[in-house]
Amino acid sequence: MTTDASGFPRWVWRAFLAAGLASASSLHGQASFDWPKSTGDVSRYAVVEECIAAAERVDDSVSTWGPRGNSAVVTQPAPGVETARKCTSRFPSRTIGLHDFALLFELYLHAAQDADAQTLLTRRLAAIGGAAGLRERAEVLDTAIRTYLTVQPERLAAAESLLIEGSRLPASAFTLAHRITGYGNLMDLSRRAADSARARRAAERLVAIGASLTPVERQDEWYAARGKARVYWALDYLSAGDLLDSFRRSTAAYVALKRANWKTAGGGMGVIPFSIGDKARPLEGAFWFGRGDSAASRTSGPTPGKVSLVAFLQHGCGPGCDGAVNAVLRRVLARFPDVELTAVVKTLGHMGDTTPLTPEAEAALLRTQLRDRVPGALLVESTPYARLAAPDKRRINRPTPNEANYWIGTRIITGNRIAYLVDPTGTIVDAFYLNTFFPSRERELAALLEVLGKR
Repeated sequence: MTTDASGFPRWVWRAFLAAGLASASSLHGQASFDWPKSTGDVSRYAVVEECIAAAERVDDSVSTWGPRGNSAVVTQPAPGVETARKCTSRFPSRTIGLHDFALLFELYLHAAQDADAQTLLTRRLAAIGGAAGLRERAEVLDTAIRTYLTVQPERLAAAESLLIEGSRLPASAFTLAHRITGYGNLMDLSRRAADSARARRAAERLVAIGASLTPVERQDEWYAARGKARVYWALDYLSAGDLLDSFRRSTAAYVALKRANWKTAGGGMGVIPFSIGDKARPLEGAFWFGRGDSAASRTSGPTPGKVSLVAFLQHGCGPGCDGAVNAVLRRVLARFPDVELTAVVKTLGHMGDTTPLTPEAEAALLRTQLRDRVPGALLVESTPYARLAAPDKRRINRPTPNEANYWIGTRIITGNRIAYLVDPTGTIVDAFYLNTFFPSRERELAALLEVLGKR
């Protein structure tokens, strides 16, 4: 999967562009946007990025939407590999210039020519001179690591090897951000691939990095905003057995260990950024479906005495990621039918490339999109917003009351599909990211639900 500099998969930007062009065309009475025909001879392409784009177009044409977050291994479709290989015939790894290193490295991996990618990397590193080039060497290694972890299938072993090499460089070159981001991604992807030994090694490395930091380094802006959370997830992963044992004793014991992990990750600073251990607030909103359908604003749930899941879903995510998230929720509810689920989604003022919608019209469309796919109740909350002055007139969304109630901190991220587990006393036990809900996390949630079922 190819990403741009922001970290978003390129297919997201292509889909966004397509929607925008389709909307623009309709304004002029033209037909909807169609992708250009891929009839060119890719073996004659002279620009590396055109080759990558061609391979991705072929991938998109033969791929189907699926639960990417729950797949252990995803391979690139054979037609895409063949398309990339036709292009690489023009770019011999032993002699091609190094100015397009990052793109060429990615293209070789698209073509499943890992030996050529390694040859190119070796040449690129050899071209860096002396101690003065340590930072450049670190950046090249980081580029290769990120590429190994974003192509399909991910090259976990190769990425781990380069992380070890990079970690031998001075911290001023291969920085804290390089190390924590690299090992954090390696841990997550290894867990998704059911490679528990590699995931454990990455987690242990993250914990060691966190433990080595000075108090000043722990107050670093990047570490406080991003790095600390990665170390916390590693501690959680390594203490999974202890966490479950503590939960068998009580919710309070489980929460105490979670908070201790956060304190360890942050050196005793800060509050855990989820409402873990707090009482779940009633959910409030204007449009309810599946639990006494109503267009009147009211509050409801989680119901005292019941085990509950409060799942914040992402608006307009598309059939792929929505399908994966909904499949997780359906599996959990099929196995634990007594669990009360409330899915929460907020209005954005539009649906895809439609004209601006009223909250009522948008709620009706969201009900059609989600109600039959997500078991339980659906709450559509009307999002408060401000609009910039002309000529801009952009809509600036504000946090909703439900987001503020379930998230502590300066960043509202519940729109990124998070499910909160609430015990019968109304205490929030834990929070689960649904967009990275690989099988091991699903098993962790199931184990917690089994314990609650026996209480």
